[in-house]
Amino acid sequence: MRIFQKPQTMIQQSYLRQISVNIFMELDFSEQIKSNASLWENIRKKKERIKRGSPEKMRKVGDKGAPTKEQIERAKGENKRTPEKKQDGTKRPKSEHSDLYTDENPKGTIKGLGFTDAESARKSVNIIEKSSKPHKHKVQATMAMEQRSRFAAKNAKDPEKKKKLLQANKIYKAYLEKLKKRTKEGVNK
Repeated sequence: MRIFQKPQTMIQQSYLRQISVNIFMELDFSEQIKSNASLWENIRKKKERIKRGSPEKMRKVGDKGAPTKEQIERAKGENKRTPEKKQDGTKRPKSEHSDLYTDENPKGTIKGLGFTDAESARKSVNIIEKSSKPHKHKVQATMAMEQRSRFAAKNAKDPEKKKKLLQANKIYKAYLEKLKKRTKEGVNK
């Protein structure tokens, strides 16, 4: 069922356009702006509304109502990664850091690992296995990939993608168990 009939005349088109503008102007976005939504989130939402046909316009730098330089500078720090350890060496609570997808020491990273599907997980296991890194480093890399695949599968909305991520997770879990056996045996290959 259609709410509006297709306008037949230019007058009807103009009238409907004016009604939609008036309805939009009555909407109040002040609560959304006052909420804790970040500056970048508000900008993204506004661009989406414009794309859907809203008569709003993106403001230019310096226009009334546009973000000031101070607001932009403050917002730049919003999405920065917070490391697990503070500068004094003490650990932050888990809720305050974001280390599952970050790398504290890029020099020691085993490159080329993936967790999107079973094939990439098998390739990654081979890369880890052939790596010249110590046993504990291999365990850490495997644990990180297992956790990434588990959380990605948990958050995946597409059932096919979720299935592939779970297959990758299964491979990482199996390899992790193999590494645990080596640890117990004292073999640090």
